[in-house]
Amino acid sequence: MSEHTPGPWDWSYFYEGSPIGVYQTDPVATVALVKVGPNAQANARLIAAAPKLLDALKDLCEEVEECELGNPITLRAARAAIAKAEDI
Repeated sequence: MSEHTPGPWDWSYFYEGSPIGVYQTDPVATVALVKVGPNAQANARLIAAAPKLLDALKDLCEEVEECELGNPITLRAARAAIAKAEDI
């Protein structure tokens, strides 16, 4: 399993007119979005939310499996997304 910089992550402009960055403050990890355009803020917010989204999806899959609820195809898709995020 590949490891990512632990959250929480946040995003901000580095300085006026510069690319938007996603960062985690301790230890410092910064990702700069090179292409600044109409979707840059949305992309930065999505990247910053990624650790929480991954954790929530894992928790949701576990609960669905324990309760034997949900669509198996949807659950497989969710597990595939988790595996892709974790590079399994």
